[in-house]
Amino acid sequence: MSKKGNTFGGLIIVLLILIVFIGLLNGDKISGKYARDIVLTQWNRPKMSSIEIIPEKFKAGEVVNINVYPGKGGATNDIRFYRLGNNLRVDRTGSLCDGTTCFEPSSNWVRKSNNVVRRPLRFVTSTRWTKGKYYVAIQDDRSRTWVKDYFEIE
Repeated sequence: MSKKGNTFGGLIIVLLILIVFIGLLNGDKISGKYARDIVLTQWNRPKMSSIEIIPEKFKAGEVVNINVYPGKGGATNDIRFYRLGNNLRVDRTGSLCDGTTCFEPSSNWVRKSNNVVRRPLRFVTSTRWTKGKYYVAIQDDRSRTWVKDYFEIE
């Protein structure tokens, strides 16, 4: 291919990137009628996955909210609950996303801030859980590291 063809191809790529960027700026009206799903890309996704449980204290059998923030390598498809003292698993969820690793958000992911998205999950805790300290964990698929957030059953 000639140098002229390479230059023309590069120009097309630059124009496509510019069009996508302008489209994202115009479509980022989360509070307005034109909210769109946010797609994380490899360059703006956090390096490591993280998880949080809200509230930090609750009674067994109550509903809690869990937020999963996938990292660059994605996060595993299930959330696990452990008792802190003996590290015994007391429960597990599944189906955070389609497949075994969660990478990209879908229609049920929402914006947190500055290109960070979370996958909210409402989870009903078991009435069999006893008072004490626990943690919720998800595995970062790239580093194979378990990331945790702690909570207490009152």
